[in-house]
Amino acid sequence: MFVRKWSIFILTMLISFPAWGGEGKILAIFFTPGNECETEIIRKINQAQKIDIAVYAINNDNIVKALIEGYHQGKEIRIVTDRVQSKGKWSKVSELSQSGIALQTNRRHKIEHNKFAVFDEEEVVSGSFNWTNPASLKNSENCIFFTDPQKNFQSRFQYLWNFYKPTEKARAEPHQKSPAIARL
Repeated sequence: MFVRKWSIFILTMLISFPAWGGEGKILAIFFTPGNECETEIIRKINQAQKIDIAVYAINNDNIVKALIEGYHQGKEIRIVTDRVQSKGKWSKVSELSQSGIALQTNRRHKIEHNKFAVFDEEEVVSGSFNWTNPASLKNSENCIFFTDPQKNFQSRFQYLWNFYKPTEKARAEPHQKSPAIARL
């Protein structure tokens, strides 16, 4: 209990730190195992019209179902994910791609290890929570929902989306360091 309270305190301080966009507001914090992260992600997917996702692994049946249904309802959904994880036995990346959802896999970093989503360019979920069935059912993970008025996560997503595009120019460019968006 002490560790959980201390973790929440530190996360609150980090999210409200002025250099990171102190106008942001924590909306919710959840820990797993348990279905709260999954349930809240699905709720945000159902509410949003535009969803940008950067996630290491994705095979959570319920989240994938919500994304595909959302896409067929006309929501704008883009996903950046890890190249190696996307080819894994349990990955649902091909199912998402075949449904028509815009998807990029990393081509230039060793791994794409981010775990965040931006909903309507205003609210964000981030944390250690991989969008997988074990993350909800077995693992000890966390997810934090917050507002991002400085649009740091939206900017990062757009950077990754462009960086991973499979163009001749991108393949020819030397590896560049990503821009610093906010420093603590």
